[in-house]
Amino acid sequence: MNDELPEFFERAKPPAAPAALRARVLSAVERELAPRRKPAWERALEWGVAASLTLGIGMNIWQWQRPGPLASHSKPAPNAQWTPRSPLADEQLTDFVNKRLAAQPPRDTQAAFGKHYEEVLREISEHPAG
Repeated sequence: MNDELPEFFERAKPPAAPAALRARVLSAVERELAPRRKPAWERALEWGVAASLTLGIGMNIWQWQRPGPLASHSKPAPNAQWTPRSPLADEQLTDFVNKRLAAQPPRDTQAAFGKHYEEVLREISEHPAG
């Protein structure tokens, strides 16, 4: 088997397209490839989403840098009670967990706040009744 084309195909050349057809095809291709403007409502929606995200990120950064009135929203409710969902939890464990959760977390930094709750979770998991 030979991969070369027969001489007949080498000699045969397709006829050139008429100039009018070529111009129509090229203009259609140019229209398809031309950048399109988005509708005004779509651009407004994109800007609104970008502004909302920027505002949300800015407010989050501001909240993390300022201890104050917003920090009071993160403490547990004074009457918060833990209700065991396991039949293995007894009254002693329930009292222990409720007492630890009622302890006021530190307000200095976010790291101290996280460390406080890590300590609470560790104590709960190591409790003999658990």
